[in-house]
Amino acid sequence: MKKIKPRTFENKQRWGLFFKILLSFAILFLVLGGVIYFFFQRSIYQNIDSGLNNQKRQIMTDKKAPQFRRTQPGRRPQREQAPPANTAQFRTMTVVYNKKGQVINSNEFLNGLTIFTKIPLEKSKVNKKETMTLYTGNTQTSNHYFRKLLVKVPKENANTMYAGRYVLLLENIDSELLAINSFRKSLMVTLASFWILAIAIAIIFHGKI
Repeated sequence: MKKIKPRTFENKQRWGLFFKILLSFAILFLVLGGVIYFFFQRSIYQNIDSGLNNQKRQIMTDKKAPQFRRTQPGRRPQREQAPPANTAQFRTMTVVYNKKGQVINSNEFLNGLTIFTKIPLEKSKVNKKETMTLYTGNTQTSNHYFRKLLVKVPKENANTMYAGRYVLLLENIDSELLAINSFRKSLMVTLASFWILAIAIAIIFHGKI
């Protein structure tokens, strides 16, 4: 029976310790990256939801009917264009429903924006914030994403436009999702770079021992 040489046994211990340290660094980097990404994404959605809450508060307390920009006398009205596929020229939309689920402000949505009038009323989702995808083409890059909040306005509300009706608040989040995706990619590249650097340093120091 062959006996393991002390030097060989010591090398096995060193290599075992080496891989354990690398595994520990990998887990540490993954956990750290996950925590950073989670808090960044949470912060983005908190800002979005805060904007929806402000709109809801304004609807509940506003005593004036919504004012829309009118064309100046003598000037030819500009033709409204649908938003391009990869850019969002619209940030917020307000869809008003009656009790039957019919959109009563459909005249505000012209040309390519008529798709917003086809969003069904879901009374069970009152005061629930959700993310909605608006499919405008055959590719994912042509889609738009919205954060939505359905509000039931009391009958005694002074604004006759909203009183006793359901109001769907939509906020476009294309730019926010783009920022989240860019941050995730940058974070992955950074963590991968640190991981490779950690391996290189560990190998160098391991070879000197």
